[in-house]
Amino acid sequence: IYGGAFVHFQEDFKNLTIFKQLKVFCAGAWHNFILSLFCFLILLVLPILFWPIFIQPQAAVISHIPHDSPLYGYISIGDQITSINNCLVTNSDDWSDCLHMVASEKTRAYCINPKSDYYIDNDECCNSDKQSKFMCYNTLSIISTKQVCIEAKKSLENRPIYCDLHEICPNDFKCFEPELPEQVHLIRFELSNNTHLIFLGTAAELYFAIKTTSYSTRWKFLNFLLWIPDEITLLLQYFISLSAALSIINMAPVFKLDGHVALLAFCKFFSSITEEKITKVTKPILIMTTLLLLINIILSFTTLLLN
Repeated sequence: IYGGAFVHFQEDFKNLTIFKQLKVFCAGAWHNFILSLFCFLILLVLPILFWPIFIQPQAAVISHIPHDSPLYGYISIGDQITSINNCLVTNSDDWSDCLHMVASEKTRAYCINPKSDYYIDNDECCNSDKQSKFMCYNTLSIISTKQVCIEAKKSLENRPIYCDLHEICPNDFKCFEPELPEQVHLIRFELSNNTHLIFLGTAAELYFAIKTTSYSTRWKFLNFLLWIPDEITLLLQYFISLSAALSIINMAPVFKLDGHVALLAFCKFFSSITEEKITKVTKPILIMTTLLLLINIILSFTTLLLN
C-alpha cells in the first residue's frame, strides 16, 4: 500500500514560468529517486560500514535458533555452515539455494561399506514400528535389490560419496538408498569447526529451524548482534523499493497524479501549440496509461487474494 496526498495549487502558481512549474511538479518524484539512489549506494558499501564489528566469512552464519527448533541445543548462534549434502555454502543465499536443491531432488543414495559395524544384513528395522538408531535402506543395484538396516548417523560420519545406478561405488562399497517418506530427506550439513550434523526431515523444516546471515562478528561475545546486518539490509531494500516505485508511479501520465500535470507542462515547454490542442493530444495517452495502471492494480489484488 502506497500513501499519497492531493495538492491544490493557488492561482498565482499559474504565473510562474512553465519550466518552474515543471520543477514543482517533478519535485516529489525527484526526491523519491534521490532517496532510492542514496539507499542503493549505502547498500553497496554496507560491508565496509560493518567492517569494525562484522566480517563476511565463506559460510552461512547462524543468527537465530527458535526455542522450539529441533536443532536447539545442538548448534549455537555464530556457528558457520559450509556445506549441505556436498553443496557448497559460502553465504546465506547459498544456504537457501542448497536447501531448495535438496527439496527438489529425490532421496539420494550413497556408498556404504557392508563390512562396517553400523551395517546389519537383515530387514528387521524395516518391518518394525519401534524407534531405533538403525534405518531401513534399499540396495541400489541392477542385478538385485534387498532391504538392510544401517545406522545412518555413523554411516554419515565422513562426507558421503553419492551414487546411483550409473555411478559405481569404490571397492568394497555398495550403493544404498535410505527408505524415507515423500519429501523427507537425510540431510548432512557441515560446520566450519570440522563438525557436522545429521537432520532427518524436510528441507522446509530445516529452513525454518534456524535463521542465517552472511555476516559474522569479530568477537564471539558480540554474537547477539548478528541480527543487525540483515535487518539494516532489509530496511534499505524497502526504502529502495518504495521510493523507486513512488517515483515511477507519480511520474506516470495518469489522471490526478503528478505525471498528468507534468505531461501538460512538458508539452507546453517544448511546443507552441495552444492548451486546447495539447489537451486533445495528451488525453488518449492519459486514458491508456490510467487503464493500464487500473488493470495492474486489479491483477495485483486478485493475485494477492488467490494466494
